[in-house]
Amino acid sequence: MRDVIRDILACGTAPENWNKAHDTLVAELAISASSMYSVNNFRSNQLDIRMSRDLRRTMTQEKRTLIQKSSEDPENRGYQFLRSNPEQTFYNDYEVHGLPENQNLPVSATKAMLGSDGYVMHCGAALNTNGPWLDVILSFHRSEAEWRSFLKNNRTPVVLPIIANTLMLQRALSEIQSRYGAMLTALNSLGLGVFLVSETGTVIDFNTEAQNIIDQRDGIFFSRRNRLRLNDPSQSAFFTEKLSKTFRQLQGEPEQESIYLSARRTSGRFDYLMSVRPLMDTNAEMEAGFQCAFVMVIDPSRPQNLSVKGIETLGRLTPAETAVADLMIKGNRTKEIALERDVSVHTIKRQFKAIFQKLHCSGQSEVIRVAAATRLPFVD
Repeated sequence: MRDVIRDILACGTAPENWNKAHDTLVAELAISASSMYSVNNFRSNQLDIRMSRDLRRTMTQEKRTLIQKSSEDPENRGYQFLRSNPEQTFYNDYEVHGLPENQNLPVSATKAMLGSDGYVMHCGAALNTNGPWLDVILSFHRSEAEWRSFLKNNRTPVVLPIIANTLMLQRALSEIQSRYGAMLTALNSLGLGVFLVSETGTVIDFNTEAQNIIDQRDGIFFSRRNRLRLNDPSQSAFFTEKLSKTFRQLQGEPEQESIYLSARRTSGRFDYLMSVRPLMDTNAEMEAGFQCAFVMVIDPSRPQNLSVKGIETLGRLTPAETAVADLMIKGNRTKEIALERDVSVHTIKRQFKAIFQKLHCSGQSEVIRVAAATRLPFVD
């Protein structure tokens, strides 16, 4: 059962894996075949069909067209029955038609098609019936013993809520990707890595610059479960705590602490700077209950990542202070800046203090954050 759940959950971020999940489900529940389709009442011809190997092998365009027409028929009895009965429960054909099992089932083109492929019964369950979508999963059986055993299997009810929730997550992620995809691409040009992260730390989407940061393997990485993690255990725990606080903000808890943190790098280069913010759905357009965090990562050592122009104007820095600030936001340490400027460390420390005061920052990390913020085309 673990493999079934794993394959289903993987479909939340990779819908193309649904067919594989059906293959695993069929093997686990010992049935001949399974399929799933989603119909949207407000979008004509909106039908998404996923199926197990046996159905894929025999599927033709003629059969697909027949399924499409059947799903679009508002008088379809199966459609009406599943809409009006408890969801996430399998019903056999006799129950759908309200017939005793000793009577013949009504003849239809769909049943004739299934009969030609050797199926004697199919059972159906509505997964989600809220809103415009109707998600239906079907099981197909080649013997009476098979479908009766399937309906009695106590593992079947366990799987249905997981599939239903994964479909809801999939739609929410699709909405996020269509809505924020252009923004993620635009942030590449600013040298800002952005991850969209769920409450568990699972990465939903990320831009090219974020991938570059992961590829460096220098302090931030993806776990085997596709969760965002930091190499330093204490910092990773702190990041998880920040995520938790961020999601509590989505529940209405006021923000009480800074949401900025650093990620130590194994190479010894200047720490990554990270910002964690809740991604608000103020228009309630996402799936109910869906929440997401916006994690921004700045790599101070990235060439031409940050510009000193914004903080020069903001803090009204002198030319000497601007030159020091430029080296500072590139990740240079005090001694390195002193050597570059050919002045004493004491002079650089004095200029650091002046820069911090003018920008109202407590340290070098905050100066880098301000430099990043002054490059953004919107207010953080």
